[in-house]
Amino acid sequence: MTTNKAGLIVYHILFETDTLYKNSFGSSSILIGILYLVGIIDLRRSSIRYFQRGRPYVYSPTIIIRCVIVRIWFRLDSNRSLHHFLSAELPYNRMITNACGI
Repeated sequence: MTTNKAGLIVYHILFETDTLYKNSFGSSSILIGILYLVGIIDLRRSSIRYFQRGRPYVYSPTIIIRCVIVRIWFRLDSNRSLHHFLSAELPYNRMITNACGI
């Protein structure tokens, strides 16, 4: 019997990392799971084109991608509304903020 490597990777992501993000964030929300999986993606500086000119980056590309996913998930129309959402003093909003890595 042969094993499928892609199937093993999917199994690992769905079942073994599920307990990791449940333990670290205390929730099994689909959005938090997606944000956790985005954090697993390896975005090295060598694979991303960086220019010498201009202002240096403040946030990593992974954090930016996570924030864009939150904006799409909650249908927020601007960065200002994302800021208000993430800075609200509610438990779920704090959990999303921690999952984004901010």
